[in-house]
Amino acid sequence: MTFFYLFLVKSFWILSPFLALFIPKIKAFRRQRLNQAWVKMNSPIWFHVASLGEFEQVKPLIKVLKTSEQSHEILLTFFSNSAYESAQKYAYVDQIGFLPFETEIDDFIHFIQPKMAVWVRYELWFATWKSLYNRKIPIILLNAFL
Repeated sequence: MTFFYLFLVKSFWILSPFLALFIPKIKAFRRQRLNQAWVKMNSPIWFHVASLGEFEQVKPLIKVLKTSEQSHEILLTFFSNSAYESAQKYAYVDQIGFLPFETEIDDFIHFIQPKMAVWVRYELWFATWKSLYNRKIPIILLNAFL
């Protein structure tokens, strides 16, 4: 199962430059993920949301964590454009970006070194969760049905 999943993911990534010529959403997807420059953080709490609705659900929790006495660093990743654009103006997040593609996720997690990962709703990415699990990084899944 793992082999098949990773084979499909890598195949998509290899074919995506060709597909981007005909499908604007794939072109945007590649551009967003290839042009990111991440900044090293001090063991942030990593929130990932798929889109704007999930971002709206998690905003109160982020605000509480950011304004508490400990003032945690917050990393926020998205899958969609709409949420990313809205979050640019949100003051309680230290770094915002698109979720790296599954083939790049292990390097991303190694670089960011989150103390915890919080996923909202249905964004379940196998390679991401496996990398977090292997590094013994706690994963919290909010408001989801499995």
